[in-house]
Amino acid sequence: MRHGRRPYTLGDVPLNEEGKEQALELTQNPSLQNVKTLLASPKKRSQMTLEPLAKELGVKIQIEENLDQHRSGEDEESFVRRVRTVIDQISDGHWSSPILLCSHSDWLSLSTRLIPTDEIELEHHMFQCAEYLHFQIEEGLWKLKS
Repeated sequence: MRHGRRPYTLGDVPLNEEGKEQALELTQNPSLQNVKTLLASPKKRSQMTLEPLAKELGVKIQIEENLDQHRSGEDEESFVRRVRTVIDQISDGHWSSPILLCSHSDWLSLSTRLIPTDEIELEHHMFQCAEYLHFQIEEGLWKLKS
């Protein structure tokens, strides 16, 4: 999922009021009530997006450095390697499922191009604030669930 809405300023800024409301709405989503692992990028906005759900579920948010957005000065190959590392860890069962991860639009857009899937429409998916996609891994392929 992408973090909730934030002010349009540079830096590691927290959610704005709309983003805080989006985060609270996650606690009312029935499809998220069985989440066992919450992973967030090191940015405040990602962690704040998951905090209400973490409290509701009694699950601790794990900060995952590899979920961070494309860093200033980071070459494309390093960024791809970070995203691929998380995809591989999820595929290999590194964390307890179901997993909800919270990251950034650039990370999520790249991940939808790298995951092993036959979902053609994911090729150019742009995530909106607080939007998430639900996948289930079946026979090595990430299948999009409604």
